[in-house]
Amino acid sequence: MIWTYHVTVTKSLFMFNIYVMALHTIPAIFVDLLLTIFGKKPMLLKIQRRVYVSNLALQYFLIQQWTFSNTNLIYLRSKIKEEDREEFYYEIEKIDKYEFFKKSCAAGRKYLLKEKDENLPKARIHHQRIRFLDKLLKFIFYGLIFWWLINTNFIKNLFVS
Repeated sequence: MIWTYHVTVTKSLFMFNIYVMALHTIPAIFVDLLLTIFGKKPMLLKIQRRVYVSNLALQYFLIQQWTFSNTNLIYLRSKIKEEDREEFYYEIEKIDKYEFFKKSCAAGRKYLLKEKDENLPKARIHHQRIRFLDKLLKFIFYGLIFWWLINTNFIKNLFVS
């Protein structure tokens, strides 16, 4: 992981391509260049290309708003016998979505990615370090831009006719 994850949703193909170039392609080229310099096989650009093609293939399904009818579910729930309600009945409205998502992520990590629970504390520490480094680099980056704007009289020249 180069930096912490974040989600940006856009319906603009132009902005999507700008984000891909700035946040995926250029860093992938840079990392692959470093890998080549150190005698390793470059791989990140190839992976990013696959992610990009997958996103393009799925974009229609990712950016559309979908509405599903659940009338059959409601009908079937009403037909559950009283003695079976405790075991089979559930109200989706009462499910804690945060807890459900947390458990889903944990299950995905464990069963799909085959990661062991023992690695979790080490991974959390690593994530905290990456997050701190990400915030520090962003602070330095925006600080340098601000310093450049002030020292080049860029802002002053904007308001002078």
